[in-house]
Amino acid sequence: MVAAQPAKVLIFSATNGYRHESIPDAINALKTAGPSHNIEFDQTEDAAAFTDGNLATYDAILFLMVTDISPNDIINTEQQSAFQNYLDSGGNFVGIHSASDCLHNATFYQREIGAYFWDHPVLGEAASYPRLYSANGLE
Repeated sequence: MVAAQPAKVLIFSATNGYRHESIPDAINALKTAGPSHNIEFDQTEDAAAFTDGNLATYDAILFLMVTDISPNDIINTEQQSAFQNYLDSGGNFVGIHSASDCLHNATFYQREIGAYFWDHPVLGEAASYPRLYSANGLE
């Protein structure tokens, strides 16, 4: 019997603004655990990886603690189009932790992620932690 090819997953961990110190540890943990689950992980912080041809080579795209506080998105309009094409063609997406804190201007991404990160409430207000916003406003 021929073994199944491992699933290929692209980890994207670029940040523009707050950067979680645990990103390298999380990448290492995923890459270490991958083989035992038949998953091969590639990792990049280079937005140039978001092309139709490159994304099509992956079984899933994983946003790992991606943050973006700039008025421009972490991937440009052309790269967003490639990402949207990938998703519209049945590509898989995994968002970990602050994956809801980027691409604030991309409607397709909001539909994918469900809501955006707004902020952390003041310590002691954990009943509404974290606060999110969607097309309907602050939740």
